[in-house]
Amino acid sequence: MGVGVTEMVLSKSKEFLSSMASSSDERYVWPWTGIVANIFGKPKHEAVECDSMYWLRKFEQYKPEEAYVLHCAEDPTGYVVLEFGTDWTGFTQMMKLDTDLLVDRHGKKDYYESRKMGYSSGLFGWCAQAEDYNSEGLVGNFLRQKAELKTTSMSLNEKTETLDHLYGEIGSVNKKISEMESKYIEDYMSLDKMMKEIEKKRDLLHQTRAEDDHVNCAPVLKSMIDTMNDELDRWCQQLIEQEKSTIQQRRKFEEEKKSQMESLILATEKQMKARSDVLSLLEKHQMEKKVVSDALLKLEKEMGNEQKLNLQIAELEEQLKVLKCVNSEEADHENKRKIEIEEIEEKLEDMIFDMSVKDDENQALKKKVQEAKTELEDARQQIIKPSGTERDRKERPKEVKFYFSHFQGNQSAPERSSYGESVGNGVGIACMKEETKRIKGKEKKIQMIKMEKEKIEGENTTTEKTREREERVMDKIRTIMSIKRN
Repeated sequence: MGVGVTEMVLSKSKEFLSSMASSSDERYVWPWTGIVANIFGKPKHEAVECDSMYWLRKFEQYKPEEAYVLHCAEDPTGYVVLEFGTDWTGFTQMMKLDTDLLVDRHGKKDYYESRKMGYSSGLFGWCAQAEDYNSEGLVGNFLRQKAELKTTSMSLNEKTETLDHLYGEIGSVNKKISEMESKYIEDYMSLDKMMKEIEKKRDLLHQTRAEDDHVNCAPVLKSMIDTMNDELDRWCQQLIEQEKSTIQQRRKFEEEKKSQMESLILATEKQMKARSDVLSLLEKHQMEKKVVSDALLKLEKEMGNEQKLNLQIAELEEQLKVLKCVNSEEADHENKRKIEIEEIEEKLEDMIFDMSVKDDENQALKKKVQEAKTELEDARQQIIKPSGTERDRKERPKEVKFYFSHFQGNQSAPERSSYGESVGNGVGIACMKEETKRIKGKEKKIQMIKMEKEKIEGENTTTEKTREREERVMDKIRTIMSIKRN
């Protein structure tokens, strides 16, 4: 397919070149060249205008390949020679430059007419032909050194000859390719046939080898299967024994847990009972303390009344002495004094009687205060005395510690299998979580009991202070009683 396309392209190119050759016989400078004149036509020109790259960029739309700047003293306006290559694309670009400048009235004819008139402005350009090639001057000498003259038919003939040569080479190459393709097909078919035969022989060899291996390996495989069956039976027996052992250990563990829980519940009940006893003792202590305080206040009040009564008795005795010492000369007032003395004596007797009654009451109050002090001391000793709950609190951590160590010892048995170990661990972990939760609840209750005990000890401190205050009051009462006796 690629060969046919190449032949078609070559035939089309040959037809195109033949048509071009018959269209024109004018001679052009080859490689295709364009001439741009009057590049220094301005009064002052820039130095960059002497650079060929400047003119390549200026005429880049026509795609020139090279640019040569020409100038001399005889022709100061200067020229630029542009080369467009040797192919038909360069010829087309050269003709486009010539046509564009001709349309703008800056062609070759316009340039020479402006020179005759003595004035020329702007750039002029045209395609280089035989006239320019054979002219005298700077441009003609340069063209004769760098290029030659050719007609389009000559160039086309060369291209045609080249195409004919290429066409012949392509034909010979295509012939060789066809021969190689036919040889490749033959070799491929032969190789494919050979590979199929090799594949058949390989399959037959594999089948024969598999049959031989099967016959030779049958006893070995049977022995391996028997060994594996024996091993599986042994593992199953071990698993059954481990399961039985695990069930027994779990029952033992549950019994121990039950006993531990019973002892823990019993210790908790003892703690609760001790707490209720402490609270009842505290309540009784508060009530007795209130009774003692009321008795002390009453005693202080009565002691004040007793002192007041003693003062009144002393005053009456003094008045009686005064009245008895009055002169008998005052006979007219004697009856009146007797009456007053009798009244004072009656009051004095009444007060003495009241004093005796008060003494009896004071003795009863003293006895009551002493009994209250004794009861307070007994209650204080009962509160301070350690209860059985302390022992239970000390024993319970030991029991829990024993419970943990017993579980860990059962768990680390070396003869436990993987199946039995997983079962034992699962049961142990579940039981441990439940037991830990319960122990935390009991420890919280124990903490609350400790706080209650600290509170009671604080109240005991307050009771000590109250007892000291009571002792001070009793000392005052004893002092007053001794003064009264004196």
